[in-house]
Amino acid sequence: MSLFNIDYRENTAGIDAVREHLLNCSDNFTPPLLTYIDLEEYVGKLSSMSVNIEAWHDGKLVGLIAAYLNNLEAGHAYITNVSVESAYNGKGIASQLLEKMETASKKAGFAWIALEVKAENTKAARFYKNNGYQVTRQTDYNLFMEKAL
Repeated sequence: MSLFNIDYRENTAGIDAVREHLLNCSDNFTPPLLTYIDLEEYVGKLSSMSVNIEAWHDGKLVGLIAAYLNNLEAGHAYITNVSVESAYNGKGIASQLLEKMETASKKAGFAWIALEVKAENTKAARFYKNNGYQVTRQTDYNLFMEKAL
């Protein structure tokens, strides 16, 4: 499996593909995604309210980043999901998705991009820090991070 076989697209995945992808990735989240979201509600929000940049391999959605780019007045785009199927981890897909979303956010006029990550998800927090995100606020359960674009 080569990165050259990954096809990056924007807003092409249907609801069924997004649902299947999130089901396949649930256990990659800490804690598992399905323990704290209503899948159908979340899939609906991602499909109707967010900009989605997708990674496809052999016709299958294998990576997804979703962000809300709907509050330009606040100046912050907000990433709500970054997920890559386990078989594709370590191939640079999440980094590519993040870079493409940052570019899309900046092009849309946003000065900052923000996200929230579970404090116990140290792997994700490290990934974001390695990509230039800084913790701006922390609670017992969540880290709030952002990056200037």
